[in-house]
Amino acid sequence: MRAETLTMETIVFNFNNSGLHLHLESFALRIGYLLSEKVISAGTSYISIEYEKLSKTNKPEEMLDRINDYHKAYSPDYDPKTDEQQRQVLKMHRKVKHHNQQTIVGYKLFEKALIKEFNRVNNEWLELHKRWGLPQLSPLVDGENMDIIACNMKSPESTLHNFMAVSHFMLLEDPEGDLPFVFILTPEFFLPEWIGNWKIMKADHAWAAKPENLYLQECFSLPNINLMEATELKTVRNELAPALAEFHAKTNEWLALIKDKPAESSRYFSKQLMNAAASVLPSLGDNVLLQQCSSLLKDKVMLDIYMGEAPLYALWDYFRHFKAIPDESWKKLEEARAAGLLAKKRVPIMVLNQNISSMPPAKEAAKDDELLPAKKSLSID
Repeated sequence: MRAETLTMETIVFNFNNSGLHLHLESFALRIGYLLSEKVISAGTSYISIEYEKLSKTNKPEEMLDRINDYHKAYSPDYDPKTDEQQRQVLKMHRKVKHHNQQTIVGYKLFEKALIKEFNRVNNEWLELHKRWGLPQLSPLVDGENMDIIACNMKSPESTLHNFMAVSHFMLLEDPEGDLPFVFILTPEFFLPEWIGNWKIMKADHAWAAKPENLYLQECFSLPNINLMEATELKTVRNELAPALAEFHAKTNEWLALIKDKPAESSRYFSKQLMNAAASVLPSLGDNVLLQQCSSLLKDKVMLDIYMGEAPLYALWDYFRHFKAIPDESWKKLEEARAAGLLAKKRVPIMVLNQNISSMPPAKEAAKDDELLPAKKSLSID
């Protein structure tokens, strides 16, 4: 899973039909791609990212599955009997061993209509996914700078066919890993319904080193980079690489402390990592493509990027609150918590902050111009 050399790896997790916006997840993946050495999409969003590749099929049953799923979701007048009748045609055609000219012509017409409808539905699906900005990331998935950890949507604890169980992922079971992942969390993290019970402090706070506490500090601010295509993201990543070298090095040292000397990590973050992050700001501000993204929306759509540490159990609760951890996986995590496993463990996080109060429900596709034009102020002690 990991490279042998130490690299700053960020990870963005989501699960099918959660309350976490795919549009904001797309932001998170792009930010991870630009600011870290490697970003990983974990969970089930690989289906959106690799939709064009995964949706290709010449099997009639799979075509009917896709067509039926689409109409159930988006066609209120769709009659399920249509699907039953089409499957019956397939069944009868295969049952007959010797076809006459009439049945051969009839099936060919049925097959032609099926393929036409499948292609239409597939294109509709793809356009919906593109509104979230995820399929546009497919060219970046090279295993080196961007990778995927897939979870099985129908069986979240399955480890067959290279799937990773959701509970294994949440328990940080990465035997090949050298340093902890930096979890990138979307702005839902700051919604009062979730964060209201937590006191957020700065890294230099006297209690920041305690494993039960959460500390965060603002490091960067970026415009709506969901407007960028893969080639533009590659260009910006290459242009920022020299300026980010020190930040990556300091982040890796911080991650090593989180792993081996957790009592020292917050102090290092405050003294070293924040200075390294500040050194990147001029390059972010001067980057031409980033400036163009900002000017397209009149500098009104910006994301503030915070970094810090959170208790592992808090991370679990966050994902569970927004329905990103299925019941089957949550049961295993509850058992681990009851046993006190990883009770004092904290994880490095990068959190995006933008006012999302008037965004559409997470399951709906949002357009770029539907993003709110204002920052949300945040109080951190």
